[in-house]
Amino acid sequence: MNRVERYRKIRITKRKSIFVCVLSFFIMIMGIYVAEQSINRLMGRGGGQSMVSVGMNGDGYYFIKLFDKKIVMGGGLLP
Repeated sequence: MNRVERYRKIRITKRKSIFVCVLSFFIMIMGIYVAEQSINRLMGRGGGQSMVSVGMNGDGYYFIKLFDKKIVMGGGLLP
């Protein structure tokens, strides 16, 4: 095997590895999304996609709601 064939094989292997990593990440995110949506429907909270949402708190602070936990910007974690 000469140098060109060896580096071609390395390049193809690298592409396949990157593809597998991206596909695995995509499948994992879709699994989390489906589980969150089905749990929300079972708990009677509607079928909304509420994995991540952003809103405004009463005192003018913004909050990020991640998996039903509020994180207030500059205020810490709310129950």
